[in-house]
Amino acid sequence: MHRTPRAILVNAVTRRQRPYRGNHPLAIPRTALAIDLMRAYGAIRADEELPGRIAEVEELAWFHAPDYIAAMRAAETSGRLQESDRARFHLGSAENPYFDQLFTIPARATGGSIQAAEAVLGGCVAFNPAGGMHHARAASARGFCYFNDPVLAILRLRQAGWRVLYVDIDAHHGDGVEHAFIEDPDVLTLSLHMDTAYAYPFRGGRLEDCGSAAGGHTTLNVPLPRGAHDAEYRRLFDAAWFPALAVFRPDAVVLQAGTDMLAADPLGKLEISTECFLDIAGIIHATA
Repeated sequence: MHRTPRAILVNAVTRRQRPYRGNHPLAIPRTALAIDLMRAYGAIRADEELPGRIAEVEELAWFHAPDYIAAMRAAETSGRLQESDRARFHLGSAENPYFDQLFTIPARATGGSIQAAEAVLGGCVAFNPAGGMHHARAASARGFCYFNDPVLAILRLRQAGWRVLYVDIDAHHGDGVEHAFIEDPDVLTLSLHMDTAYAYPFRGGRLEDCGSAAGGHTTLNVPLPRGAHDAEYRRLFDAAWFPALAVFRPDAVVLQAGTDMLAADPLGKLEISTECFLDIAGIIHATA
């Protein structure tokens, strides 16, 4: 008899977290508001919430460079960035600004994704609404992302010997995750995203980019034209998702469900409805 896995929400935010200011796209407390909404609708029970924890330095170092981690910690401690670290680590820019708790807040979000991976290893389905920072590189911040929590969650699953299919439906190319696993034949990254000819990160993410690991392709990119709508998106998703799942046969699926794919999001250039977004997420959950 098939048993539905227990669902876990990892709450990796605190009420006093307001890192961004001004007109930064993340100045709105999106994660806290999303959790409040889920509670109000009864979509998550108190016994299904798991308090998030801050990732240990040793865990961050599974992927991130020690000097980058050290620079983040030093900036939080001193209250400022070293000038030499700004250009070296892509910190202190309009895209990735300095803020209070520069290390702690992204480390907590990352710890939440590692916890989610451990819950999956224990037989659960897990969701970290503070996660999804898919642009961060090993030694630099990129695209609002400081630590790459999807990479670290996948690495936790890989430590158990699991094959992982990473599917990214964020409007932007999941370049940091693709780059991290391009040589690992036991991780397949699938990204449906705005064509990088007109959208961030303005490189990579092409249909012909397929990775180079021994034993087959490690990446599958589906670049989308500006203004792609529900019917187009669904047709391309079906053509990519079902064969990838059937051929790769993963032990776990990691979904990056960035809602900037929605038509109303100012950072996206797609015309995807909420209904289509929910449909895609539901298909991934049901078939995985």
